[in-house]
Amino acid sequence: MNFIDYALFIKFLLIVVVIYIFPYRGENWNVYMEEIGGFLDGELNYSKLKSNNVSLNSPGGFVWLYSALYYITKAGASISLAQIIFSYVYLITFGMVLSLYRQAEFPSWVSTLLFVSPRILSTYSLSLSNDCWGMFFLYGAITLIAGRRYWKLGCLLYSMAVSVKSSLLLVGPGLLYVLFRSLSFFKVLYCLAVCVLWQLVVGYPFIFDDWRSYVGKVFALRSIFIFDCPENDQLFEKILCTTPYRTHVFLAIVVVSWLLLWRLRWSTRWRITVDDEKKEGEKNDIFHEKDSCRSHMIVLTLFESNFAGLLVESIFHCGLYTSFFHMLPYILYSTEYPIWLSSVVLGLIIQGFEIFPPTHGHSILMMTGIISLILGILFFGTNNNIRRAHKKGAAKIIEEEYDSNNFSLPSSSKV
Repeated sequence: MNFIDYALFIKFLLIVVVIYIFPYRGENWNVYMEEIGGFLDGELNYSKLKSNNVSLNSPGGFVWLYSALYYITKAGASISLAQIIFSYVYLITFGMVLSLYRQAEFPSWVSTLLFVSPRILSTYSLSLSNDCWGMFFLYGAITLIAGRRYWKLGCLLYSMAVSVKSSLLLVGPGLLYVLFRSLSFFKVLYCLAVCVLWQLVVGYPFIFDDWRSYVGKVFALRSIFIFDCPENDQLFEKILCTTPYRTHVFLAIVVVSWLLLWRLRWSTRWRITVDDEKKEGEKNDIFHEKDSCRSHMIVLTLFESNFAGLLVESIFHCGLYTSFFHMLPYILYSTEYPIWLSSVVLGLIIQGFEIFPPTHGHSILMMTGIISLILGILFFGTNNNIRRAHKKGAAKIIEEEYDSNNFSLPSSSKV
């Protein structure tokens, strides 16, 4: 058994213990089942799909997915079966995350940091949140794109993730950058068409009935930036959450973050290319290291794009923790921060989500950690300059000249 096998076995035991010892928390599950009940009764107007006067704002993929779960779990009554299904989703998701860490050649102890969050474990095993499915499809997409270069299938899985959790649109700018740096223009259009087609397929009944209601609920800014109240602490309520323009303020922050990432990180990165001309059975170490470097760059770009929005949002909405927790060690240990500082920053961020109810002090510490991480991403990334290898064990970087004005494309790639 290798490290991933042992890690999955340990995670399986933890899931069993959590389900056996701790009571089921069915708030999310019950709300989902009530929302789906309206759809199964024939209602297609999105503005009328609600539970306890809370309107449904998840995309069509969520409706179809939870409709299937509705029937599988006997109208949501078989909670134990639902927990088993979500536990398998978590194990598969965790396995994909571990494979990304191994592919980047991080030391095993970095991956062990993924075990430190009881909240994540309870989200999958007890809360049964739709975040679990969104991240399942997202990590599947990243695995296919970064590890296998299956662009079309990867984009399909990404679109499936967005159709379950609209906030995952925040990964889009990073994915678009990777596509344009890796494929020809027409192949990029083909991949984007796959994404759009899936959204049309899952949303067709609702779009046909009342497209304004569907688009307004699912893809409005408030569906992506949800801050009706600061769940982490009342400390930030007077800062932004009382202004009627808070959604636009957060959108501006996210856009500026993406621009900074593009200018300071993505545009200075090695050219992301796809080399499909490798010969079968080739064992060349240099090729292996170059391919590992390219995969690492793709994963890092997608993770950073997601962080640009989620880290700011998560200060106010702790439910977004699931959307970035497994990315934290990957990004932190891909900076030039010393190991002790990376560990401190990780601890500052995690404690803000794991301790409940939070205090002003916990929120300030969390904010300190988030600011430190943002600075690390923007100014202390390991790939800002030509390097050979990251001393903490991140993906080996092959010394390669790169001209930021050179946008040449690879001769061939899988689509």
